[in-house]
Amino acid sequence: MIKNPDQPRLRSMLTKKKSRSFFLLVRVQTPSARFCFPVPLYLFSLTLELMSDFFLVIDHLCPGWFDRLISHKKNHCKKVSNLKPTQMLTLAQQLLSELRHYGRWRMVEVEVPAKKTRVYLDFF
Repeated sequence: MIKNPDQPRLRSMLTKKKSRSFFLLVRVQTPSARFCFPVPLYLFSLTLELMSDFFLVIDHLCPGWFDRLISHKKNHCKKVSNLKPTQMLTLAQQLLSELRHYGRWRMVEVEVPAKKTRVYLDFF
């Protein structure tokens, strides 16, 4: 049986662990200028955590405030009304954590050929 010399290298490439994303790069390219804004992802995580704590305190001080807030839209928000804001923010934190584990990748790519404008959102 002949062994493939590239097999160990291929195996290491497939099992290689990707590094986590630490920034969300917002890139805007226009004919006259280019902008790149690095936004640290830990700021999103901290903001979601702080908002969750804030809504938890509000929920203890004013029980049922969220139900009163969406009571006029019960027909449109049946599934949302079963979740509390703290649960929604916890889900958003988990989603952000999962997205960070994929490493570098492009989330949004928008091009407007008529105006020669491009917008990219990259996890970096």
